[in-house]
Amino acid sequence: MFKEIEAKSLGFQIKPSKILNMLFEEYSGILAGGTALALSQGITVEKHLQKNRNADIDVYFPNQKLYHSAINKIVEMEKELDITTEKSVTGLCYNIHPKKYFDRRVDTCKIQLVGCVFGRPEEIIKSFDFRNLGICYYMKKGKYVQLTSSTSRELAKSPQKLLDVRHNRSPFLMHRIYKYITHRGFRGVTNESKPIITDWIIKASTGYYHKNTDLCPTIYIDL
Repeated sequence: MFKEIEAKSLGFQIKPSKILNMLFEEYSGILAGGTALALSQGITVEKHLQKNRNADIDVYFPNQKLYHSAINKIVEMEKELDITTEKSVTGLCYNIHPKKYFDRRVDTCKIQLVGCVFGRPEEIIKSFDFRNLGICYYMKKGKYVQLTSSTSRELAKSPQKLLDVRHNRSPFLMHRIYKYITHRGFRGVTNESKPIITDWIIKASTGYYHKNTDLCPTIYIDL
């Protein structure tokens, strides 16, 4: 079950960023992933970026047309916005880099436009490898809203702070588990996650992910 509530504070937090405002208002951008999780915990975008130096803001889109339209517009505005743009290492996303960083402020942060997952907000968060990430933010009828899944809400209430793994399709599952335990405050994984992780280890050790790349280039999987 999904629950939608108004997220009044988000508009004030991203107001300094012309890019983020444009992505939300003109291209139906959907903020999801680690930054969305931090927001749901009462951590501001800027504090999350300052605490996690390699963090960025992941923006998803309902369809490829809006995704490509957003990229084209931002590339046109590179000089005006004082940014550079490039494809990600995997080639699946588009990165926006500010030319100047000011202590990880929202208006000078790295933004990643995700080009491998599209759909309605609930479809996007259901595709994630961790059920804890069942949270996203977007605009609806001129207002910012938060959408959460019932599972993510229950996991957020647990004092154990455990990751709950949904699937092992990604070659980077173990890297992501390490990142969330080391840098995002999680203490371990749920018992239900352990068979999925064991299966990932077996697949990785037998070369499964060289053929089942989850759209990622093989050279990146080797890394």
